[in-house]
Amino acid sequence: GTLARGKRRKVDASVPVPRPGVSLRSKRELEQLHVVLGLPGYPENFSERYALFVLNALLGGTLSSRLFQRIREERGLAYSVYSAVNAFRDVGLFLVYAAMSPSKGNEVIGLILEELRSVRDKGPDAAETAVAKEHLKGSLTLSLESTVSRMSNLARQEIYYGRQVSPAEMIRGIEAVTPERVHRLARRLFRSGGVGLAAVGRTGR
Repeated sequence: GTLARGKRRKVDASVPVPRPGVSLRSKRELEQLHVVLGLPGYPENFSERYALFVLNALLGGTLSSRLFQRIREERGLAYSVYSAVNAFRDVGLFLVYAAMSPSKGNEVIGLILEELRSVRDKGPDAAETAVAKEHLKGSLTLSLESTVSRMSNLARQEIYYGRQVSPAEMIRGIEAVTPERVHRLARRLFRSGGVGLAAVGRTGR
């Protein structure tokens, strides 16, 4: 409390522009094929960030998510598969990662794209939206038990929002998300032609 408040430094930098395309890195010594699909996302202070968190959770952010259940549990095609939101001050990414046998690469990528199109075209149902919201609220509550997690979160809020966001406010934001809001966001996020793919491993098979 005795520390003097410093001045916020203005950074003049151009906003990165994501480019769709395919990047392959062949490494024969790797047993698995590692794939990341990326789409242009939204910055940290995005107004619909709670809907984005719910979308991520139901698509690939939990063990009950669409990608995990369909690709790993039902078909046993990937050792690991999940989605993630990566947000910064002025730009963001939505990512899907999977690790699999090289011979299963095309099938797994096809299934990932199918799920992206499905949530874009049809939207989520009320039940999976509710499960995703409960997961997010539970994760938030558990994170409050970690001193490191709480302090990191407070610092990040000061950097991106210029204020501290209370757990109660975040829970209200999560609870206010509806399937319709998630569907509307998915239609914006999963546009055709904007996907970038990077693969590392035995890419020739």
